Amino acid sequence: MQQQLYNKLNQGWTRSDLEQDLTYRVVMAADGDIVGYKSVSPTANDYIAQTLADLVKPAATPSATQQAIAQFKVVFTENGELQVSPWDTKNKNS
Repeated sequence: MQQQLYNKLNQGWTRSDLEQDLTYRVVMAADGDIVGYKSVSPTANDYIAQTLADLVKPAATPSATQQAIAQFKVVFTENGELQVSPWDTKNKNS
């Protein structure tokens, strides 16, 4: 799932000049859809349109296949790189 998320984000990301890294907590469903996200910093909120907004497919009523099953830490770096790793449940920025 981590590679699937990376591929989806890497294709959909509108790269722009970032002044700092943007970090998000991203929630994926069993069917591979991105069903939610949370900005980890206020600056990340300002870049939602360039990073995640067009890729999220929230369900009006979650079905069994749309239930969140994996959470990832996603970082869009100021150097134009994309980093995807499992979300650390011990992370205090949740």
